[in-house]
Amino acid sequence: MVENELFIKAIHEHYPCLIIKSISFIPEGEDFYVFQVNNDLIFRFAKSEREVEKLKFEDTLLPKLINTLEVSIPHFTFKNFTDKDFSFVGYKKIEGIPFNVSGNSESVEYSAKTIGSVIAKLHEFRSQDTKEIEQQRKNWIAYFTGFIQKINEDALPNLSFEIRNSILEILSKKEATFVNYKFTPCPIHSDFKSSHILCDEQNKMIGLIDWGDSNNADVAFDFARILNEFGFDFLQQVKEGLSPQVNYEIERIAFYTIMIPFFTILQGLVSNDENKLQSGTEKLNFNLQHYSKLL
Repeated sequence: MVENELFIKAIHEHYPCLIIKSISFIPEGEDFYVFQVNNDLIFRFAKSEREVEKLKFEDTLLPKLINTLEVSIPHFTFKNFTDKDFSFVGYKKIEGIPFNVSGNSESVEYSAKTIGSVIAKLHEFRSQDTKEIEQQRKNWIAYFTGFIQKINEDALPNLSFEIRNSILEILSKKEATFVNYKFTPCPIHSDFKSSHILCDEQNKMIGLIDWGDSNNADVAFDFARILNEFGFDFLQQVKEGLSPQVNYEIERIAFYTIMIPFFTILQGLVSNDENKLQSGTEKLNFNLQHYSKLL
């Protein structure tokens, strides 16, 4: 159970002039405790030191994007990274409704091209330093190699024989190619889904929130997130909003798309949540069925 008073106290210690009239817990985040304060502010508290580093990355990245992207993104008005147990950021809530990929074709096309434009703009903020690029690439490969190891050790033994064999076959053919590929890292959002893509009443994108998993990484992962959430037709519409400089490689997108449902599966196993385990497994099975067609 989340005790709101502890988080109120942490905010007051650093921002005593902020009068908190109301606070409500938003039980959505896996990595952060999220609260709505006074109906118009959002506060996110890190659950571990790893999440503190995520907040710091956001704090470095988002100010560079505020005046560049054509959609609203969080602007940190409140922040504290010094308190080990209560590191947080706070910002004005961005109003909007979640994106509906089944909406009218005009609004869906508009939102797809807007997402493509966002990804293209993010791509422009990639490093120009050769050593930094190589380090960012190594960091991402190390992270994802560790994730694949967790899949092998923790997830595959809990899946059916058929799914397990399909995954092992893909990994045997693609993992080495994935590790050795010399992609150029760039900032990615990393978690495109309906609740993070905010729209106006016409279902046209006006905001992008929850940058907690943003990173300097492989842009193909963003495309895979979009494919996993909204399907191939929508991904193709996103592609139309890209600049030619953005690397759009379907083989790498397909590989990540197979890996992404394991985030939900592993969360389900750790938390003993049967619903997450089932939904992740169903999504994985669906993606496997479409994998060869995608390639």
